[in-house]
Amino acid sequence: NANRTSGDKTEGMRLVYWYLDLVKLCKPTSWSMEQVINVRHFLDETDYDQFELINTVNFGIPQTRKRLFIGSGWHLPNTHKHKALVDTLNYLPKEKIAYVKGYSNTRAVRIDGKHVGNIPNEGMQGFKSINEPTFTLCAAGPLGLYDKNLQKVRDITIREALKIQGFPDEYQIPEDIKKTNAYKLVGNAVAPPIAYMIMNSISDFDHSQ
Repeated sequence: NANRTSGDKTEGMRLVYWYLDLVKLCKPTSWSMEQVINVRHFLDETDYDQFELINTVNFGIPQTRKRLFIGSGWHLPNTHKHKALVDTLNYLPKEKIAYVKGYSNTRAVRIDGKHVGNIPNEGMQGFKSINEPTFTLCAAGPLGLYDKNLQKVRDITIREALKIQGFPDEYQIPEDIKKTNAYKLVGNAVAPPIAYMIMNSISDFDHSQ
């Protein structure tokens, strides 16, 4: 709940602090943790070698997914290789699909930087073109796909969600998992290309520092 406006933040941080205590106890040469970005307000950036707010759109993943990564013994260069949704799902135009609808039907209103409430979306608000990175995949379920008249065509499939998140084509979710749980699994996952880049950089990192 650390990423929400409501909820007990202290309770929400208990497992995070437990994990960080474990790192201090074990003193590994390399470790990493991914969390929602608001967790940064509960941690001291100077305590960690790596403390990075990462948007997956800068790593060739076709979604705007912002997450906090902290740790040590690795580095993650920003590649700035932006990809649109249609670059990954190139058949969408053949289905007359032009837009993706976000999860929310409302948008936040801020006054002097402070959130004061939400109002309903109008027109194109809440939609993104398939010619740009899509919305963050969440555990809430599939994003909707719409035509140029904003008429719904279908939902993003589990396989498409996996591709957007960066899973390899051969990755399989067990068939006995309910569809709602499968979307939750994908939405909660660390984007595999980011995890790969972190792990791949460990061998190149000077651990004598």
